[in-house]
Amino acid sequence: MRKLIVVLIGVSLLLMAGQASAVNNGTGDPLGLISSAAIVPFWSNGPNPTGDNTLIEVTSPLTDSFLHVVYFDASCNRLFSKPHFVSWKGAAVFSPDVDGVNVTGLAVIGRAGGGFDPLPIPDSGAIHVRGLWFNFPADFVREIDPIAVTSPETPAPRQTYSPLRSAASFGAPVDTGPFATTIFLICPGPLVLSALSGPGYPAPPLIAYAPAQPGFIFGVLYDDDEDVLIDFRLPCNCSSMFQLSTDISPLYGDVFSFLPEFVSYTELFTYNLAGVFPVPTVTTPGSPLNPRTFTGYRGITVTDTIWPGGTGDGFGRLANGSAYNYRVNGNDHDLFGPFFVPGLR
Repeated sequence: MRKLIVVLIGVSLLLMAGQASAVNNGTGDPLGLISSAAIVPFWSNGPNPTGDNTLIEVTSPLTDSFLHVVYFDASCNRLFSKPHFVSWKGAAVFSPDVDGVNVTGLAVIGRAGGGFDPLPIPDSGAIHVRGLWFNFPADFVREIDPIAVTSPETPAPRQTYSPLRSAASFGAPVDTGPFATTIFLICPGPLVLSALSGPGYPAPPLIAYAPAQPGFIFGVLYDDDEDVLIDFRLPCNCSSMFQLSTDISPLYGDVFSFLPEFVSYTELFTYNLAGVFPVPTVTTPGSPLNPRTFTGYRGITVTDTIWPGGTGDGFGRLANGSAYNYRVNGNDHDLFGPFFVPGLR
């Protein structure tokens, strides 16, 4: 059993909203320089002070940047586009809400001048991008990592579409008062990728986009003895959200399943344990593989029982990796062999 010295230490660690480590094993650093384009999730209830709003921050250390921003809704339907300018050694902040989007979705940021679709951002004009999701009544500001279509500082072959991976994992406190955990899954669909299909863009990975393959993200919830409590599947329709105990399983709120730590552990990946889809194999270490991919975030809210009305908020990108390497020990349903291969999505 996984033993923690103090339960509160574990909960405190869960509430740290740090970013997933950037390593040279299939992803680049999405907060590093970005060329080609960036894809930024955003959340919105419209331009008002009583709900969700998002700011997108762009800095341009290399040159003036004339940007073309294309907005998509939470189902990946294209809405419209807007130009934005960032000066050399300058920063610009713009809002989907102010631009008139008023719904949750994805923003594709490329270079202006291509007409209907954005042009690729060259390496010489690489930019930094991040999002800030804020909600005044809920008292939070959440930092959103972009998806970097090209990470120009990585060695050849360049890493692209970071941090889209084929697996992710997360811990969460038992999903009952005062804790509530929500998982946000991001799967840019074909309509989003079509805006990045012109000359000069890298080929995109396969995406675990639900309309293309229903229920393609699969999950396993473990108890404190490392045994499987349940397995499940989740649709990812471009931008999807699930509270653990209400939208996935009431077991997430069962205190007795996670004693003594009161913390659950879950894995998400794009291969089905039930055998509906073929199990991937690696015959030669380092052989090219192209699994379906996604990214996501974990939000933990804590209702303050001492000062009524107060809340705490922990938010960050999911820890992620390759679905192949998550099964490295070969002891989870005996689906994957004992290997570890760097560079796999």
